[in-house]
Amino acid sequence: QAEDGIRDLVRSRGLGDVYKEAFTVPGDGCIDYKPLFDILKEKNYSRWLVVEAEQDPSKANPLEYAIKGYEYLTKTLKSSGIEF
Repeated sequence: QAEDGIRDLVRSRGLGDVYKEAFTVPGDGCIDYKPLFDILKEKNYSRWLVVEAEQDPSKANPLEYAIKGYEYLTKTLKSSGIEF
């Protein structure tokens, strides 16, 4: 199962804790999503991938950060060989 591989990766890297006030879009923070996407590819995952990123609009322009997250995710998914 893809979920098992991702859970193991998250635990092994100590990413299981979410820090307060540490929300941003993919590509803006410190998490490298490629290892997760590599597992999804390896496991032939073909379901939905949903990303939610909460930002304070007074600190981060919503459109600018949506574009930043989209560009990072499309580049990283492609580098893992995942078509979408």
